[in-house]
Amino acid sequence: MGIEHRPTEVDDRLIIGHREGDTLLKGHNQSGLVTLVERRSGYLMTARLPKITAELSEKAMIRLL
Repeated sequence: MGIEHRPTEVDDRLIIGHREGDTLLKGHNQSGLVTLVERRSGYLMTARLPKITAELSEKAMIRLL
């Protein structure tokens, strides 16, 4: 879901438990990080990825949760 469709309570950080995910790339077709940030507390969770793929990113996010 795009951030433009975020409910007001999520956008205003009123409820704990809503997370925002992203990936950081080292370079094209190289390793990187997947990040999840809990929006209210700012708690950051990260996982290293040997290669950025949808499958590896999904597995890493599931592990973090």
